[in-house]
Amino acid sequence: LNRLAQDGGFDKGSITKAIYKLEENGFVHIVDSKKDKRAKELYTTQKTRDLMPSLYQIRQEYLNYLTKDTDMAAFDTYQEVLSHILEKAKEYSKTTIDINNLQVCDFKPLSFNDYDDLSCSVIYTGGCNFRCGHCTNKNLVFLSSTQKYKSVKEIIDYLTRRSGMLQGVCIKGGEPLLHDGVFQLLKEIKALGLNVKLSTNGSLFEKLKQAVDLELIDKVEINIMGSRDVYAACIGLDEFDLSGLNRTIEYLKKDVIDYEFSLLLRKSEIDYDDLGLWLKGIKKLNLIRLKKSDSCIDTNISMLSEDEINGIKAVLDKYIDNVVIGD
Repeated sequence: LNRLAQDGGFDKGSITKAIYKLEENGFVHIVDSKKDKRAKELYTTQKTRDLMPSLYQIRQEYLNYLTKDTDMAAFDTYQEVLSHILEKAKEYSKTTIDINNLQVCDFKPLSFNDYDDLSCSVIYTGGCNFRCGHCTNKNLVFLSSTQKYKSVKEIIDYLTRRSGMLQGVCIKGGEPLLHDGVFQLLKEIKALGLNVKLSTNGSLFEKLKQAVDLELIDKVEINIMGSRDVYAACIGLDEFDLSGLNRTIEYLKKDVIDYEFSLLLRKSEIDYDDLGLWLKGIKKLNLIRLKKSDSCIDTNISMLSEDEINGIKAVLDKYIDNVVIGD
């Protein structure tokens, strides 16, 4: 509840009353946090999940009405400026962030496959702003009320003990940049002299840029989900504003940091010519084979044949210099 109040800029008492009213009407349920006895965790019910599509539709219709006679270029600028101001206001209000409140769902002590050829540990955060049907980490997207989290302190202790043998740490999700505590985590890892790779969906441009500006990461992997015309469908949403992702793509093309893009291959309506045009100028695109469709959020997602994969690569080769088919 504290975090809702802080992130939303609302009075804590008002938030508390509203949440308990939602619980009373069956829209959410509240459980005691297993990480912090002082805290409560909030989860939506099926009743809420059934209602959300209608609410999104009403919101969109209302926005369309409000902006009907508006200069959309000026409106986009207004939204961008407002988002920037809101992010700065949030930063200002957070004098300290308890790193132990970071939702780390899993930890792999040693990997040679997640950060180039470096020996690294992998940290998986929970929660995501996408709902991609092809996502194979659905347990990191839909967090259950019984989810157990890893101790961040124990992870840092492990990295400290192994810092002489490890070369890096890879941060994955879910979407790591949803968590304010990830910056403190990155600071502690960098203080150990380890390289850091961040795997992100690229939608949270300001946070990504902040991590780069603060020199908290050494490499970025952008998990691209599809072509522009079907992006919302590819990420399981009714609508999606591409502006943040567009800014991320153009920003990384400037070589401000080491980076690569990855695309999980599966049966889809992706326009690969459009995707190639969109990403034209990036250094590298990894094409990742889907291995087990039954592990995905959408169990109807299907794998591609080798001929189909090679055909996709041939299209993307026209636009991107380094397209690699991986596992």
